[in-house]
Amino acid sequence: MYQDGTIESFDKNGNRVAPKLKDKPEANSLIAKELVTRINKYIEKGLIVPQEYIDALPQKDLDAINKTHGLKLKKSK
Repeated sequence: MYQDGTIESFDKNGNRVAPKLKDKPEANSLIAKELVTRINKYIEKGLIVPQEYIDALPQKDLDAINKTHGLKLKKSK
C-alpha cells in the first residue's frame, strides 16, 4: 500500500493483477452499533426497516429501539 492509499495486487508469479473490490456489507457483517444507526435512520425517515437488519440485531438493542420509538419490531426467526 502506498502513502496515497492505492494498493497493487500481485499473483503468486509476481504478475500485477486487479485488486478485488469489496461488496456492500450484508446485515450479518455489520456491527450492532451500525445496525442501530441504520435502523434509527429508517424510522426517522418513516421508511420500512429491512427485516434482515432486525434479524441481525441483538435482542437487547431491538428492545431499546422498540421502547424509544414506541414500536413492536420483531425478529422473523
